[in-house]
Amino acid sequence: MVAVFITLLAFLPDSIPTIIIQSSQQLFLSAVSITINSAGSLFIADQQSHLLFEISENTFSPKKIGGQGWGNTEFDSPCDVTSSFFLDIFVVDQYNRRIQRYDKNLNFIQSFNENTIINLHGRFQPLSCAVSSQGDLFVIDGDAKRLLKINRRSSIVNEFGTYKGGIGAIVHPKDIAVVSNDIIAVLDQASIKLYDVYGNYLRTIILSSDENWKTIQPYNESIIAVSAHSIHQYSVAGDPINRVPVSSIIGFDSSEEFQDAAFSSRSVYILTSTTLYSASLQN
Repeated sequence: MVAVFITLLAFLPDSIPTIIIQSSQQLFLSAVSITINSAGSLFIADQQSHLLFEISENTFSPKKIGGQGWGNTEFDSPCDVTSSFFLDIFVVDQYNRRIQRYDKNLNFIQSFNENTIINLHGRFQPLSCAVSSQGDLFVIDGDAKRLLKINRRSSIVNEFGTYKGGIGAIVHPKDIAVVSNDIIAVLDQASIKLYDVYGNYLRTIILSSDENWKTIQPYNESIIAVSAHSIHQYSVAGDPINRVPVSSIIGFDSSEEFQDAAFSSRSVYILTSTTLYSASLQN
């Protein structure tokens, strides 16, 4: 573990907190997604090693499950991980064409796939998922270019964002998140499209077309958008709040690309393809 100390720009509109990276852990081959549950544990999906890592504050060595395969605790190129209000963990298992659900201790609960999802029409190719406060699962289905709402009984109750949705139709969706008041946010090319919990289109946040956008994350009542070389914060109304470019991070190798970032009330976690950086927020 290597200690690094740096100062970043503000992530709050009316104050300038200091973000101090306290440590870094080089653990991964090709990490792509990070989530933090309400208990403070981190879960990270590594596509190349086909592993899911759990890192908690009280353990030095990470827990991990996976390895390439199709068993209940195996993956084939996991591409997204998210946590629910109920502490469950959902992993998008890309080439097995399924989403695996685990409890907080990474015990297998269920699989969402073509054989288990009720009312599914066509193939199922999940790219990303997110969970509402009511326990509904929202999924980007890449093959059909649609968004699916799946209830707790594994039944599809809504399909939206399709070509029939007009301005709300998705084109090349990459990531999905549930933000404040159960608003559904979808990273679609250089934009974030917002929908209500029923799938009704609300608005679009336009992002810079010059950046390689990776992921989006909820943070309090705002949206964090992560590109390869910067982290942005937007209000749900679409107003930009702050931007942190990689070049502004003292002591950070600017040749590294951001893959994802997660925020808690006191900490910031920045993920590159090989390394997890842990930081603390100070006003």
